Amino acid sequence: AQWDNAFSDKDTSCNNDDLHVAISGTSMATPHISGIAALLKQMHPNWRPSDIKSALVNNADNLGYDKNTQGGGKVDIRSSMNPSLLINPSSLNFGINNNEAVLTIKNIKPYPVSVKLRADDVRGSEGNLCGGISFSSNELFLRPTEERSLKVFLNLADSLWGEYYGNIYLNLDQEDYIVPFSFGKFLKLKINVDVG
Repeated sequence: AQWDNAFSDKDTSCNNDDLHVAISGTSMATPHISGIAALLKQMHPNWRPSDIKSALVNNADNLGYDKNTQGGGKVDIRSSMNPSLLINPSSLNFGINNNEAVLTIKNIKPYPVSVKLRADDVRGSEGNLCGGISFSSNELFLRPTEERSLKVFLNLADSLWGEYYGNIYLNLDQEDYIVPFSFGKFLKLKINVDVG
């Protein structure tokens, strides 16, 4: 650090010296992800920002935490450089009190592929089992460069309220592309005001 006391309250024992400190957070992640995104754009100049985001998020290593803790996971730059699929959106947010969303999948390989879909059980913020995910199709056949959309349905009991999360897995040649999802279900209060 530039100042002698900048990190005086931090533990430096993991660095094997007293000159460096390990810190984390968005301020540390942002320059790394920006640099990786720039490399991906250089490699694939025709990719849209959503394609770059898909390559980063959907090829990340799942760390086993919920979406709010880990996002897509730990970036895997090698997998991100040459994916077989681009998925939009790269993470699925059903929003509040909505049980349907659309996922668009593009085959960027020069040969046809078969993509099989499955999902985690829907879990609440406490980790409790709350429901499931289903798809308009559990398998897609995509020609080279073909892009297709499918519907994703959230199946929850009407009596459940709160925040929910999980992952959707798109399997291609025994490799999983992971799409994190989240959903909020809250009570609605409707008030009618008579101003007359």
